[in-house]
Amino acid sequence: MEEFWKFVDEYRGVAPHTLRLRFHGDSRQWVGAAISHIEAMPKGLNKYPHLPERWMFPSVLSVEQGTPPGTSALNRRITLDALARHREGDASHGMGGSSEIRMLDMTAGLGMDALRFAESGARMKLFEMNPAHADALKINFSSFPNIEVVEGDSVEWLRNNPEERFDIIFIDPARRDSAGSRVYNLHDCTPDVTELLPLFEGRCSVLVAKLSPMLDITQTLRDIPGCSEIHVVEEGGECRELFAVVPFPYSDRATRIVAHRQGWEYSFKAGCADEAGSTVPYSDPAPGDYLVELSPALMKAAPYARLCSDFDMGMIAPNSRLFIAHRPVMAPIGSCLRIKEVIDFSSGKLKKIGRAIGAAEVVARNLPGINSEQLRARLGIGESASRRLVGTSMRGGRKVLLLLDKEI
Repeated sequence: MEEFWKFVDEYRGVAPHTLRLRFHGDSRQWVGAAISHIEAMPKGLNKYPHLPERWMFPSVLSVEQGTPPGTSALNRRITLDALARHREGDASHGMGGSSEIRMLDMTAGLGMDALRFAESGARMKLFEMNPAHADALKINFSSFPNIEVVEGDSVEWLRNNPEERFDIIFIDPARRDSAGSRVYNLHDCTPDVTELLPLFEGRCSVLVAKLSPMLDITQTLRDIPGCSEIHVVEEGGECRELFAVVPFPYSDRATRIVAHRQGWEYSFKAGCADEAGSTVPYSDPAPGDYLVELSPALMKAAPYARLCSDFDMGMIAPNSRLFIAHRPVMAPIGSCLRIKEVIDFSSGKLKKIGRAIGAAEVVARNLPGINSEQLRARLGIGESASRRLVGTSMRGGRKVLLLLDKEI
């Protein structure tokens, strides 16, 4: 590895395509990996500034698909908390019979999730099918005596080694098909977690599956029976992941849904009666009220009736996902801006309204056939960071523009 890192230090400022031309046909097997590392370094070091020194990045794609730091830290907490709850109800302390944690990571990838667990002292077996990624994992975890990296198919290994038991099995199914296109159905991911549930039962105390944020939560609960928790994880203003927690034996309790945002969380039980659509209160906007736009995690979790009850809000219309509060909502459930003006509009009046407003950040919500950019174009206004203009439809089809005072 000394030659590898010497090469990286010498050529890290050179364009990767130049290096590939210069070293084409080089007999040293590690040169290609070194160039790929140099290519991935800018994104890798920016995304993971606190990685151990000399962490090897096998490709740009591996960095792009790697778990963000905040999400991996949350994943470790969610998983270890789930195992602790399991052990509280099991005098034998789970499958391992001791306080030591044995963990199988079936889809290690760049190893960001594994690194969090490795630092906590868990004894881990990491599987990775991509040879270049597996080689990088072996190098990166070489100083961790509690980590074993295996290149190969973790599903086949688990089937062929029925005597192996773990406290935790962690799996992050690939969300792309053989052609590289994204897939969103749980059954189209590789491997299909739903088909493997019988294999996992009896082999671990807790299964944690990291799933696409595009999945429908209700359908996911149908696909994964016995799921005790679904965690909706937001980071950087986006809904990043769903974590499904399945204890073995299956729990017969109602599934707990938890939305996570900036260290704050909001939980409720799936299927509660107060989440029936008919119980959601509605409220018309008026100047002096506050418009609440939910965070991505809460939009995904969708506990609308519960949120209205907890924070004294009403929804503008069934499909708007916009809420009205009569006083500021202090909890970090999303943005909460004061309504300065409520303007009724039709298509023919938009230019006149735009001239009166001048400039604003424009957003269209629940306006059939009109997106945000189209609404801005029809208003004919420029951008302004000081005000936000939300166009939406109310119950009965009335269209309004909500002019908001936006804090800088």
